[in-house]
Order: sequence, then structure tokens, then C-alpha cells
Amino acid sequence: MSAPRVQHYPECWGDLCGGIQPEGTWKDSWRALEAAHKKGTIRSLGVSNFDARQVKELLAFATVKPSVVQANSDPFAANAELQNVCAQNGVAFVAYSTLGTQWWGRGYHNGNPVLNAPAVVDAASAHGVSPAQAVLRWALHRNQCVIPRSGNAAHIAANRRLDFELTDDELRRIDELDGTIPPS
Repeated sequence: MSAPRVQHYPECWGDLCGGIQPEGTWKDSWRALEAAHKKGTIRSLGVSNFDARQVKELLAFATVKPSVVQANSDPFAANAELQNVCAQNGVAFVAYSTLGTQWWGRGYHNGNPVLNAPAVVDAASAHGVSPAQAVLRWALHRNQCVIPRSGNAAHIAANRRLDFELTDDELRRIDELDGTIPPS
């Protein structure tokens, strides 16, 4: 059996896959990855953009447990259910777009709503750090692995300086953003 075409999402919709129908399902791809794992070609397996239901289905189906699940998570869309499924099953949760980059192009042209949220700005101000640092610290408090993207050397350096702790009240205020629509 040849390896099925691997997609970055478990399913295609709209023009996500460029109009190309994948060969097989995500389960076929997972079986091919497990075969490569068994041969020693790869050490660990993970998935990207699965939701909580799909991860539960994967955990029931897999003979090799995923090491990591990568998915979007920011204060407005924390993906808490998925994070809970991962935590309960010993799977690392890697967050992307934690700093709100996914909101650009969705009518948020006057600034990043994540980095401009009052709860984030207040927490950053209280600790003398940038809003980006406050959001990354929030994510770390929530046991997320974060990999912020930047081409700016100063931002990269600042993103590594997360040696402060948010208070319970600051965490609660940022958590309360989850599921709300950011102001445009």
C-alpha cells in the first residue's frame, strides 16, 4: 500500500486542499505514520487541527498514541475542550496563533484584538512586559507549548523573557475572553 497523501487538516472543505481530493482518510494517513514509526523511521507522531472529538476518535483507533496535538489557541478561542482531552491522555498540546494572528484579515484591521484586549493590556502593564509576553505567559500557565513566530529579533528576544507569573485574577480575566467575539 502506498502512503496516502498527508494533509495539514483531518478533512478538506471549501478550497482548503486546493480542489484536490485526498487519497484516503486521516485514518489511512495515521496507519501509514504508525508503519513508519514501527520501522523506526520516525520517533513520535502528532496531528494538527484536530478537534476534541477527532482526538478522542484517534486515541480509540491508534496503536501508537500521538505525542502532540497542534491547534489554534488564543485568549478569544482557547480550545479548552481539546486541551482537556490532551491533558487527560498525556498528549502535549502545541498552540499556534496564540498572539492573535488568525484575526488579521477578518475585519480586524485596526490592531490585533488579542494584544489590545484590556485584560491582556492590564496584565502586561502590571508586570512591565508587552501584551505579547502576557499572552505567552497565559498560555504557559495553561500548560500549552507555544511557538511564537516572528522575524523581528527584538520580538524573538522578548518572547523568551517570560520569567514572571500572572496572578489568579489576571488569568481569570484573560480566561473570560474565551468564546467571546473580539471587538473590531
